[in-house]
Amino acid sequence: MTESKNVTCPHCGEKVIFKRDETGRWIGRIAGGGLGYWIASGLGIAGAFIGFPVAIAAGVLGLAVGVVVGDKIGEKIDNSNATCPKCDKGMVL
Repeated sequence: MTESKNVTCPHCGEKVIFKRDETGRWIGRIAGGGLGYWIASGLGIAGAFIGFPVAIAAGVLGLAVGVVVGDKIGEKIDNSNATCPKCDKGMVL
C-alpha cells in the first residue's frame, strides 16, 4: 500500500507530495517475527520439563513481540528516506 503525504520543506518552503510504500515495515515485520519466534521457541524448549505447550506459547509470544519491534524499526527506515527534490535536504515526515 502506498501512502501519499503533503509536506512543506522547512529549508526552502517547497510544497512536496511524498509517496511512500511500506517496504521497510514489511521487511521489518517478517524479519522481526522470524527472529522473535526463533529466540522464544528456543527458550520454550528449555522449559520442556513442564511440557510441550510451553514451547508453543513462548514461540507465539516471541512472534508477536518480534513483529511489533520489526514494524517500528521498519517505519524508521521508511521515514529516513525523505529528501526535498528542490534543495536535496533531508526532511522528517
